[in-house]
Amino acid sequence: MAVFAGELLKADYVFVSLRPLPPIERAEGLRYAIPRGFIGAEFIPKGNSVVTEVGSWSQLASMLKYDRIDVAVIPKLMVYDVFGAEGVNVYQQLAGSLPVSLYLSEFSQSNGLASEVFDAVEACRIDNPVSLITSGETSGGQKGDN
Repeated sequence: MAVFAGELLKADYVFVSLRPLPPIERAEGLRYAIPRGFIGAEFIPKGNSVVTEVGSWSQLASMLKYDRIDVAVIPKLMVYDVFGAEGVNVYQQLAGSLPVSLYLSEFSQSNGLASEVFDAVEACRIDNPVSLITSGETSGGQKGDN
């Protein structure tokens, strides 16, 4: 059985729409789209929502543009990649955050590698990677110190 190695960082997921929407938890009857098998389904409120699964990320932008859906669910860091230059004109609401790290196999646990990975993950944990990037901090923690 695989074991989660501990949280290295968090990945934020957002609800993306082309028009302002009320808070998603209060909106009913919205049409959502996610890539097939994507974890984003976990953030969609249960109830009378309609969820469509698509084969590729690029289909999400087209479905919004042609009014086939009301909301796409994607990782926040992918908004620009999925929507391109139009990404600045979309509305975003935080859907939630999930921990990101590694999963370790049973073999790695039996040979002692797992404890080394756990220690490395703890040593490398980043609490807010986006703020580090936008503030210009480098791995040394100093601005401009490359």
